[in-house]
Amino acid sequence: MRIDPNGPEDEPEVRQMVVIHKALRKQFALLPEQVRAVADGDRARAAAVADHVRSLLLLLHAHHHSEDEVLWPLLQQRAPLEEALIREMEAQHGAVDAGIRKLTPLVAAWAERGDRATASDIAAELAGLTAHLDEHLDAEEEKVFPLVLDHLNVAEWESVVAEGPKQMPSSPRIGMVTIGVVLDAADPAEGDWFFRNLPAKGKIAWRVFGRSYYRRYSARLGTTAV
Repeated sequence: MRIDPNGPEDEPEVRQMVVIHKALRKQFALLPEQVRAVADGDRARAAAVADHVRSLLLLLHAHHHSEDEVLWPLLQQRAPLEEALIREMEAQHGAVDAGIRKLTPLVAAWAERGDRATASDIAAELAGLTAHLDEHLDAEEEKVFPLVLDHLNVAEWESVVAEGPKQMPSSPRIGMVTIGVVLDAADPAEGDWFFRNLPAKGKIAWRVFGRSYYRRYSARLGTTAV
């Protein structure tokens, strides 16, 4: 299933990956201020925001895993003259991964203590991570997607898109948050495509309790929701 039903059926629909990019861009741009807004010593709220940070880091890691394990090897085979670009993409992944490694213990400590000093450190690290992420997503959309169109077939591209969700934990809560953040950033056609491609259990869970759960979840973070 495609986002644009009128698009060429024999061409990878790279817009499918843009849907995930939009969700990552929107959410990571909000994170530093969400962290800074937590009052010093408010451990309950710190734990809630820390949990949100961890959920987004999981989504980001899953997204990059699909590229590391599927996309880059395919492009190395099909477009060997673009080796320098692929190495650049891998180096950008490395910079993002380094940010995740720095954040992981900080977020865990902050969830326990809720202290202002750790929150400031997390916000600074998130700002740096977001800058690296924006640079990487820009490069993918401008430089890598044309290679995908030239060198991958539809089935290969769909295998890249499908790999990321396999890496997400089988947690109903994380599942509903993931669906929510993607739908929040997607336009109607993109949201319809994303929802139609969910497993049947995910669709039912979202309709029964997921949407209301995500609205409450977003309200606690001070953001709007689908």
